[in-house]
Amino acid sequence: MQFRILGPVAVIGDDGDGIPLGPPRQHALLAVLLLHLGTPLSVGHLVDLLWGDAAPASAATIVHGSIAGLRRALAAGLLVTEPGGYTIRARPDQVDMLRFERLLGQGRNALPADPKTASAVLADALSLWRGPALAGVDAPFVAETANRLDELRCDAVEAKAEADLALGRHAHLVGELEVLVAQHPLRERLRAHLMVALYRCGRQAEALAAYQAARRALRDELGVEPGPALRDLHRAVLQQHPSLDPPDTTRHRARLPRPLGAFVGRDREGAQVTAMLDRHRLVTLAGAAGIGKTRLAIEVGRGAAARFPAGIWFVDLAPLTTSALVTHTVADVLGLRAETGPELLDTVSAALGDRKGLLILDNCEHVVDGCRSLVEAVAAAGTEVRVLATSREALGIAGEVVCTVAPLPVADRDASWERMAASEAVSLFGARAATARPGFRVTEANAGLVRDICHRLDGLPLALELAASQVATLPLRRILDHLDHRSRLLDAREGTAGGRHRGLDTACDGSYNLLGEPARILFARLSVFAGGFTLDAAESVTADDHLPGPDVVSLLSGLVARSLVQLEQVSPDRGRYRMLEPLRRYAQGRLAERDEGAAMADRHARHYLAVVEDAQPCLYRAGSVRWLDRLRADGENLRAALGWAFDGGDPELGARLASGLWHMWDLAGARVEGLHWLDAGLAVVDRSRAGLRMRLLAAATLLRLGLGELDAAHDLAREQLALARSVRDRRWEGDALTRIGMVCWARGDPAAAHAPLEQAVQALRASGDSWREAIALVHLARTQRDDDQLPAAEATARTALDVAERVGEDTILGVCLDVCSTIAGQQGRFARAGELVTRALEHYRVIGYREGEASALQITGELTLRDHPENARGSFRKAFELCTASGHRAGMATSLERLGRAMLACGDGRRAAAFLGAAAAQRARISVPVPATARRALDTALTRLRSELGAEEFDRASRRGAEASPDDLLEWALEVDAGHPEQPVTVVYADADTERLSPVLDDQAWAALTQWLDRTLRACCAEHGADRVWQDGRTYVATFRGSPAALRCAAGIQQRMAEHRREHGFAPRMRIGVHSGPDEQDADAARVAAAIATAASYGQILATRAVVEAARGSFPVSTPGPLGTAAGTAELGPVKVAIIEWSVA
Repeated sequence: MQFRILGPVAVIGDDGDGIPLGPPRQHALLAVLLLHLGTPLSVGHLVDLLWGDAAPASAATIVHGSIAGLRRALAAGLLVTEPGGYTIRARPDQVDMLRFERLLGQGRNALPADPKTASAVLADALSLWRGPALAGVDAPFVAETANRLDELRCDAVEAKAEADLALGRHAHLVGELEVLVAQHPLRERLRAHLMVALYRCGRQAEALAAYQAARRALRDELGVEPGPALRDLHRAVLQQHPSLDPPDTTRHRARLPRPLGAFVGRDREGAQVTAMLDRHRLVTLAGAAGIGKTRLAIEVGRGAAARFPAGIWFVDLAPLTTSALVTHTVADVLGLRAETGPELLDTVSAALGDRKGLLILDNCEHVVDGCRSLVEAVAAAGTEVRVLATSREALGIAGEVVCTVAPLPVADRDASWERMAASEAVSLFGARAATARPGFRVTEANAGLVRDICHRLDGLPLALELAASQVATLPLRRILDHLDHRSRLLDAREGTAGGRHRGLDTACDGSYNLLGEPARILFARLSVFAGGFTLDAAESVTADDHLPGPDVVSLLSGLVARSLVQLEQVSPDRGRYRMLEPLRRYAQGRLAERDEGAAMADRHARHYLAVVEDAQPCLYRAGSVRWLDRLRADGENLRAALGWAFDGGDPELGARLASGLWHMWDLAGARVEGLHWLDAGLAVVDRSRAGLRMRLLAAATLLRLGLGELDAAHDLAREQLALARSVRDRRWEGDALTRIGMVCWARGDPAAAHAPLEQAVQALRASGDSWREAIALVHLARTQRDDDQLPAAEATARTALDVAERVGEDTILGVCLDVCSTIAGQQGRFARAGELVTRALEHYRVIGYREGEASALQITGELTLRDHPENARGSFRKAFELCTASGHRAGMATSLERLGRAMLACGDGRRAAAFLGAAAAQRARISVPVPATARRALDTALTRLRSELGAEEFDRASRRGAEASPDDLLEWALEVDAGHPEQPVTVVYADADTERLSPVLDDQAWAALTQWLDRTLRACCAEHGADRVWQDGRTYVATFRGSPAALRCAAGIQQRMAEHRREHGFAPRMRIGVHSGPDEQDADAARVAAAIATAASYGQILATRAVVEAARGSFPVSTPGPLGTAAGTAELGPVKVAIIEWSVA
């Protein structure tokens, strides 16, 4: 279905026929909703847009009727009701206005380097127009919007004319431009294009007359003279300046292949390589087979054609069998007579001479010596020619700059589907899948599956193309399933992934066949590692009599140099290696051919068992974070070892592994996964192996406690206690008693927890296990606190903290400080409580304990709730997300209850009731009661809400919360009331474009530009009343007291950049993010705004929905969808943004 507003408002169905929309008012309503696509509009807002100040008394009724009428006309599910109002659920590519704006931007960007593409794209953009924008719609918003769109249409016309002039089409343009000038007599750019076209047709006198006509029109209508550009053009026509000569359309001899399928992504890499070629004579694109080196080189050449007037020569070296043929092949491409010996090399160098051209040598890896000789000879001849090579390894020539081509990025699993679809890997898959099965596109329903396929293939372009070709015959789920097994799915079929790569294995064969036998052995054996490995691990697992340990280091370095293994630097003195997943699966096939798969899997599992068991004593003392980080880095390897062990390899080894990983799983909140392996271990380890079984029982008990499975946890702890007593093991007896006490406390019965916890302290003290003794003590203190025994609780907590400080491990230190803080708070010592919880938070964050961090944030929120409820809300919201991410269900309920109380304190009763309804539903699901210490505050809040909202409204809001998803709840917590437009707003201006200008500006011009940028930004911020402005590198950050002021400032900055570009031909392009946040949390707001700015395109302003609502009506907006979890904002979850239309602000 297509929506049209570039002309009369219309909707075209999937069958190509127009859909009747009813009376004119429904046309106007649809236009309004399309202009605000993705932003819900309330009835009041719609009335303002449709009537302005002339709204009749029945306007709201008319709007409701029009909405009902539109819903009947459109397909079900298109016009929907969302929180905040009504919206059309459509993609941007379904709206002609948004398609036009996107194509206009593409055409403008292509114009400098590729006028042919620009002309075609701009023609497509203009073809979308069917008459004046919004024709036939009568509403106050029409004039301004139509004028803006008509201005963009004129921009497109002018840009297309410029592209056609650059292509030598001046003769065909004259008549068209004469008509356009008559229609738009005051547009100087059109007048200039007409003058140039006439001059190039040999009609100099008419070109001069056209200038005089322009001058008269401007003086008569506006009372002004032509601008500097038109005056300069007039002088050039008078002087017959050579710059006005027709372009030589044959001079850019870009002899480049034309691959099937559009080029997708790699914009940043393309710009980097182009900049490298400006500065360096030899650039090598290095990377694995199928990574996209050739295609990137072709596109760089095509985009840089104007920079190389002598020509571009593409030389495919893949068919060569010897280095001796390299120079002959280049000579053939240059059209030189085939000579022999050194004379041919001299001939090639002389032919290139001082011509500014680009020589692309593709697929150098198997003829490196020949390429090296050629490039060195060309360089020695002092030529101006640039060389762009593609190879799986560097050429090793002095002055060579190596650009490593990485896989295409894949969006995170928790990103929104729109962000997944926009990621380069998914975009490529979608484009190639649409070729295999016309009509295929990435949608909300399939984006997750496509993303998982791309992730499984590590973003390797060749693998993505081969997998995408299968959508014609296989569903996406089946494609993904096949990738889990070594199948022939990624073999090429006729018509897919053309060129020399006839399949992924064929592509990998080329690299494998260049290796010596020892390197082949290592390459195959390294496939046993999942998710990367260290050098120590490689030596431990792969070395044997056939592959001595000392040889592994040099052989591994060779595999890295040949792009078969990636080196990922973790720190200056420690690195990790990994294979791209498609290469790893190829290597697994080679390992199977050698019949070494089982042996390597066994050695791999035993290596990681040794790693885990070596780490055990270090996990419960100072410095444990280093060991935990090591285990976390090898999470995939540990998972692979567990899978092999329990799948018939060695179940007892698997049980030993699982029993040593519980602490890592608990801290990360990976309890469900941990229990899967622990239950498998308990199934194979009986009571005869008491020590191992007790470790498994203890680990499973703790993880089930974290999930709120109290009955199961109690049963496991009782079994552990009985087993420990039967073998007289005081340590595991004390541990079991601690868990039994924790179950009693979680059930809301602190009195029943006293006895087992006191017994646990005695047993653990006798066993000498100080870490577990501190655990027992701190939980005893917590039960005493909740049983109104504050003096005893304080003494016990102090003892627990003393023991924890002797141990020095961050987890137990954080827990003890956490409980001490709550006791101090209940005693009214709030400053002391704040100091203690701050220290607890530091320890939790050091160790990466998300559940603990959530606990500390909840305490912080309680301490600030009375005086700063907005700050408390922020703390509770973060705690809720952390508990959700870690699967801590009871913590989720507690966070929601506190969020409800914070919302009530902020005056938002409806959302308060919704959060409390969600909390009640969560507690009902896990059968965990409200702690006694929190009951009174919760009851008070519930009573007040029922009174203020009334029973009916309270019940409605509660039900809404109970039915909401965690993502919905997070979004509600993030929203800032539109009723508080004076919330502080942080605006981040990210200048990511100044480096692009550095190659074309001398030092003086560069310094002047950066000074101008600094003055301009600071002046604009001051003009709009910024509270603070600070600079961090190329990023400027400013805070404002109101969202409207912040947005006006952002728009002003973009407008000044545009003015500078129009006047000087260049300017830094800005991308701006705007986010609102409460007082005293500027850092959080700045971090979110920075992430939003990073997600913006250049020349764009993105703002969070709360900012837009607070400045409602001030700026036109469009909504591209949630950003997903942007870098640096993991605790915020999906962030919804809107694009601010600053050009009309």
